[in-house]
Amino acid sequence: MTRKKAEQNSEQFADEVTAKVKAAPAWFTHEQMAKAEREFQANGVTRRIALAVLTKSGQELIDAVSADRDFAVAMADWSAGGDGYLAGLEAERKTVEHAQARVLIALAHREDMDEVLSEARSTTSAPAIPPA
Repeated sequence: MTRKKAEQNSEQFADEVTAKVKAAPAWFTHEQMAKAEREFQANGVTRRIALAVLTKSGQELIDAVSADRDFAVAMADWSAGGDGYLAGLEAERKTVEHAQARVLIALAHREDMDEVLSEARSTTSAPAIPPA
């Protein structure tokens, strides 16, 4: 494929994506957004338990589970609910990715997009949770 043809295909693709974004309705009503946020906030306990578990060494966790049946049952119950929590996080990740794509397409309409992105990146902080 020639460079000119590739540029035409790229411009055509960009025009098609822009047209789709312009025509796209809102994903949520404000009420739906508030409900999703409440559900996310309610899952904070699951996240905090996961973080607390990770403050213990493997041996400390084994000792705690071995020494206290009620604690063991609570941990088993928490672990069993983890799949639902992870599914919710995956759905949230996809939602955020979709929102990011919409924002980037909107930013592409600015003449100073590169400068705007550079300025934003210079003020963005790193995540608090270290990678595994």
